Amino acid sequence: MDGTTLASVAAKAWDAEVPLMILRSIGLLGYLRLQLRRHEVVEAKPDAKHWDLRLADKWPELDEFCRSFDMGGLDDRAHRHVPFVVILSQRMEAWRAAHGGRAPKSMAEKNDFKASVKAASRYFADELNFQEAVSNSYMAYADSAVGYEVAEMAAGARKNPPTNADASNFSFLVAALGDFIENEGNGKYGPLAGPLPDMTSVRSSVL
Repeated sequence: MDGTTLASVAAKAWDAEVPLMILRSIGLLGYLRLQLRRHEVVEAKPDAKHWDLRLADKWPELDEFCRSFDMGGLDDRAHRHVPFVVILSQRMEAWRAAHGGRAPKSMAEKNDFKASVKAASRYFADELNFQEAVSNSYMAYADSAVGYEVAEMAAGARKNPPTNADASNFSFLVAALGDFIENEGNGKYGPLAGPLPDMTSVRSSVL
């Protein structure tokens, strides 16, 4: 099929909302082109689970909880059972206070922050909570906002929500995500997954 004819067929298929698949083979070489108005792809095997604790942008209740611990006034037993989330939050507050309010950016700064977390322990070899804090130090500055592509897609779906009964489930889910980001996610966050990592602590502190 020559290019002119193919372009005409493609235009008619586009107007009629009919998917068009173009396959051309020349010996061992070939190509496949797909034309359709909408192509929805859902990752069936998502990336490995990562903990989203929102420490870089804490909500008020979490911030108040983290500030409620007087680390210097705790005895050694209580000091060993402070959740690592609290340790990271307080060490990040100290870091920001010493660095103009900003989080670590370069690898050197991130290593310095990790070292500051370790230095805040009393007996690092015996304090599993501080070992957990050092291992998870990136959580204190990791940005958990949705990516640009997802935010753009969700915002578009929110402005033009699906109304047709034939619309896919995916369309409704993306529109709902857009509503959540705008109304509950401060314009940049999606829903929290919910699971929490294991923490060395006492039950009352975790609850």
